[in-house]
Amino acid sequence: MMKYGRGWFEMEARRRSGNAVIRNAIFLLMLLGAMSIWFLDPGAMRSRDRMKVLIGEGLFAALFAWRISVAMKRKADPTEHPLMKEFAPYGDVRALVAGVEAEVEEGAVFEVGDYLPTSRFLVHPSYPPQVVAFDDIAWVYVKETRRSINFIPVGTTRSLEIFTFSPGHRFVSISATVDDQILAILSKKMTRGRMGYTAANEAWWHQTRDALPKEKAA
Repeated sequence: MMKYGRGWFEMEARRRSGNAVIRNAIFLLMLLGAMSIWFLDPGAMRSRDRMKVLIGEGLFAALFAWRISVAMKRKADPTEHPLMKEFAPYGDVRALVAGVEAEVEEGAVFEVGDYLPTSRFLVHPSYPPQVVAFDDIAWVYVKETRRSINFIPVGTTRSLEIFTFSPGHRFVSISATVDDQILAILSKKMTRGRMGYTAANEAWWHQTRDALPKEKAA
């Protein structure tokens, strides 16, 4: 199967969900094994901290069990996995994903770094999956973060910060590796957004954001 081609998103969502089931099941089994010590070891049974430890381990066990349940639901219905669910604010998930996959198979779309820029969307398929429509972008700029180890500079990471008009993404920044090619694509395809970190753009964004209709409570 072609990467990002027909059926890729659904298959990948099921694969990631299956991996999540296995991963959380392993953690749960390890935790249950640790909890069994408190019942098999007479000395541990008399420990004053026995109840505290059992409650703590029980909470973690419940968390892993819940994560398994979530992953199983996503495996059964891949549209609930973030890889596909990110398309939901823009319409029918399956139809939008099928459109992206069709563009890839037609050779109209190519992966650029960490992104998959389509005719309508900027897609970030890797973790964490993120999708934003070009005409939904309000403000985008490159953020540079200096990295160091033991206070010794080891380089600078460039990431893309995107703020959008829609309620689902309005106050969310999307970060991933960025290069000049993706910036050129954004500059060409954005229809009403601003690019670059300047005081004027920041002031414009805050003013625009505050004037947008508030998202209705569910």
